[in-house]
Amino acid sequence: METTRRAEDARAAKVTGAQRKPGDPLTAQSVELSPQEFAKYAVKPVADREFVIQRETVGTIDFNQEMSVQVFTPFQGKILELFARAGDDVRKGQPLFTIDSPDLLQAESTLLSAAGTYRTTTKALERAKQLYEVQGIAQKDLDQAASDQQAADGVLKAARNAVRIFGKTDQDIDQILSERRIDSVLRVPSPIAGKITARNGAPGLLVQPGNLPAPYTVSDVSSKWLLASVAEIDIPLL
Repeated sequence: METTRRAEDARAAKVTGAQRKPGDPLTAQSVELSPQEFAKYAVKPVADREFVIQRETVGTIDFNQEMSVQVFTPFQGKILELFARAGDDVRKGQPLFTIDSPDLLQAESTLLSAAGTYRTTTKALERAKQLYEVQGIAQKDLDQAASDQQAADGVLKAARNAVRIFGKTDQDIDQILSERRIDSVLRVPSPIAGKITARNGAPGLLVQPGNLPAPYTVSDVSSKWLLASVAEIDIPLL
């Protein structure tokens, strides 16, 4: 209907412009168009057209939350050092910060104790075998020495696995055992590759698993989200 009305108005303007003489007063049903304006109008058959409905609203651009990770420490401790700043690009597995972890200290102490017990029981078993060969001890004493050595071996393996949970490699564990030196420094790596979008950690800050705010937030900025506040009346148009 709107298109038909515009076409009729254009036709009326054309006819009126053609019949009106220069200097005649304008009437309520007539308009005066310049040649440039008149060139923009045309009379065409009525046809169906699709109109795009547009709405304006307030929105924000945010990082893709499915590709954004808050990096927490897996264990309680105090932050010793931070290696990345906001805006830095990081690789997956790259250390972000270190903490002084009492849990790691306890695990490594247990490891050294278990290793000492294993060495003692292993030597005791070797002596028991030698004594048994010369009939210096009974069979039950040899069996007891073998049982003690096997139990110590199981405790040592469990202690190695407990330290491995903290991210220590077998090479790190072997170094701890060979040097008999406890290292309570725990390195927290980036779980994904991306950009540092938030840094809330600071040296000396006590951090715990899951406690907000996270020391770091890493986001993959290759894609982002547009969050729009849509009015309830416009929801059916989505």
